[in-house]
Amino acid sequence: MEFKGLYIGSDESGKGDFFGPLVVAGIVVNEETIEILKTIGVKDSKKLSDATIDLLASVIRQKIPYDQIVLFPKTYNEIYSRFKNLNHLLAWAHAAVIKTLTDKTGALQALVDQFTVEPLVEYYLRKKGVNLHLKMFPKAENDLAVAGASILARSAFLEGLKALGDSIGTPLKKGASTLVQAQAQEIYTTHGKELFPSIAKLHFKTYKDLFLA
Repeated sequence: MEFKGLYIGSDESGKGDFFGPLVVAGIVVNEETIEILKTIGVKDSKKLSDATIDLLASVIRQKIPYDQIVLFPKTYNEIYSRFKNLNHLLAWAHAAVIKTLTDKTGALQALVDQFTVEPLVEYYLRKKGVNLHLKMFPKAENDLAVAGASILARSAFLEGLKALGDSIGTPLKKGASTLVQAQAQEIYTTHGKELFPSIAKLHFKTYKDLFLA
C-alpha cells in the first residue's frame, strides 16, 4: 500500500483509443479492502483479459466505494474543445472523481497514475476546494487501489465501446492502429462524416488524416 489508512486510487481508460469513451474511475480502500482486492486477483488491467476485467469490475463495484466519469465522444469532444489539451481534461476528470469520493468517504489521500509532470490535478482539486495529500507517479497501477480503479475504467470503456458499435451495427476496434484507420475509412465511406463526433475523438490524428487523404 502506498498510503496507510483510507485512500483513493484513480486511473483512466480510453485516452489512446480513437473510438469510444474516455473513462476516469476511482476507488477508496483501507487495509481491510486492500485484502479483498488481493484475494480476487486484482492487478493492472493491461495484464488482464477483457472477460476477467468485467468479472473483477462487478466484484469491485459490489464491495468497494467507487466513482467514475464516462465521457462518450459527443460530450468528450465538446469538453475537449474547451480545454484544447488532453492533460487538462484528464486532470479535471480525475479531480472530479477524487472530490466525489472524498465527499462520500472522507478519504484525504489519493494516488493517481501519472500522465503529466505538471501539477494539473492539484490545480483542479484546489478549484473544487479539495485539500488532500496527492501522489502521482508512473506505473502507479502497481498499487492495488490504482489497479482496481484501472479495472473499473477499462470495464466501463469496453462497455461503452460495445454500445457505440451496436448503435451503428459495426463492432468498433480498440486503439489507434492502422486497422483502426482502415475501419475509420470504411465508416466514412459508408456513413459519411456526420457519424464521427458521436463515436470518435476528433482531435486524434486518425480523424485529421482521414480528411486530408
